[in-house]
Amino acid sequence: MKRLTRRMMLKGMAAVGVSMIAMEGLAACAAPVAPAASSQAAGATPETTEIRFGMWQSDPGLLKAVQDVMLSDYMKKNPQHDVKLEMAVWGDYWDKLQVQVAGGTAPDVVWMSGAMFYDLQERKAFTELTSYIDRDKLDMNGYWSEPIYTQEGHVWAMHFYTMVHALYYNKDMFKAAGIAEPPTDWSSKEWTWDDYRKAAQTISGKGADGQQRWGAEIYNDMEWGWGTFILSNGASVLNKEKTEATTNTPEFIEAIQFLVDMIHVDQSSPAPGEPAAALGAGLLDNFQAGRVAMRTGNNSRLPTYISATNFQWAPCVPPRASADKERKVYWLENPFCMTSSSKQPDAAWSLLRFIGSPDGQKTIADGKIGMPSLKAMAVDPNGTFLKPPPDNLSVFPDGINGGYTTDLQFTKQWLQWYTVMLQELDPAFLGEKSVEECCNNAKREIDKVLSSL
Repeated sequence: MKRLTRRMMLKGMAAVGVSMIAMEGLAACAAPVAPAASSQAAGATPETTEIRFGMWQSDPGLLKAVQDVMLSDYMKKNPQHDVKLEMAVWGDYWDKLQVQVAGGTAPDVVWMSGAMFYDLQERKAFTELTSYIDRDKLDMNGYWSEPIYTQEGHVWAMHFYTMVHALYYNKDMFKAAGIAEPPTDWSSKEWTWDDYRKAAQTISGKGADGQQRWGAEIYNDMEWGWGTFILSNGASVLNKEKTEATTNTPEFIEAIQFLVDMIHVDQSSPAPGEPAAALGAGLLDNFQAGRVAMRTGNNSRLPTYISATNFQWAPCVPPRASADKERKVYWLENPFCMTSSSKQPDAAWSLLRFIGSPDGQKTIADGKIGMPSLKAMAVDPNGTFLKPPPDNLSVFPDGINGGYTTDLQFTKQWLQWYTVMLQELDPAFLGEKSVEECCNNAKREIDKVLSSL
């Protein structure tokens, strides 16, 4: 079977809202978007202030909305500023940014992930924004805010969009199999692991077109793969103090075993390296391809799935381990930070303020490129974000507002322990070693990294 390399997996980090399974078919996907040249408008004068704007390569729909709508709108309203987009794929983006931070040459504004925030903050990479916020009398209480960016009363980032996990399902496959659609109420006692497993088993097999299809898409990843399941079972990767791993607990092992059995016993999810699940050009995952009926994911995948017009789909609540156990999912932000090396901090702040403004947040809502971090815009029943298609988009704000979310336990060297964890769990998902052995090995290796912090 095909074993994914860690480098490829990191390029599809869950923490950026990009499916890691999508990276398995990276070479077959559409050509990468090249780093943009200056977005300078015609007629700009030499006095124009250039703002360097760093992003990693993400969903094409998101990038198009940011460049062609958000940044274009900003420059029309601020003709004295010219925004230059600097972009690279995930792994290269962080490699380059660390070199730039060390050399004092980082872009003025950079897209940030909790996966690297603590490491870069320790190097004093960012400008604290509280003085700007106080000066402009901005009310930040109207946003969902990930705690790591607001430590000890300081604000280190401007909100962009908020990502909450749920379950995506193929309405057509459910209807054809005679299965009732899953609930959208997070408190519903229905839709348990058993229900999810039975639905996946019923749907799996040959479709009407003779092609193989599966009920679910399951693979080894903390956020986009097994995370929702361990959380629902009362488990976590680290303890509350983030001082040691808890991947060896019975609750963690039970959740991983449940998913591995769906792959190798039920065969209701593609096995790693399954030839029939290979992705073609322009496809990020098998749900988008119409080959699987269910997959977990956050709302950053909306623009990708909206492009799938050959079947009906919607988000719903994920399955709960049992009727007496609460649903729990990950949530995160990927906000924008001002770098401490910026030579034009006032211009950089002007852009950051626009991103978090109703005008900037409307770009996110209108294009459904995620869920706006501005709460009022995300929950407005008459707004563009909740407006179908697809149905059930309120499941995302309902999840975070109802307290069904938790963070990804970011720490310094998060990427390092995350990587060794997946390496140790790989053999379980490949069917090469027992789940219990792999979970114990994962704890041992994660603890080694944590002890070095």
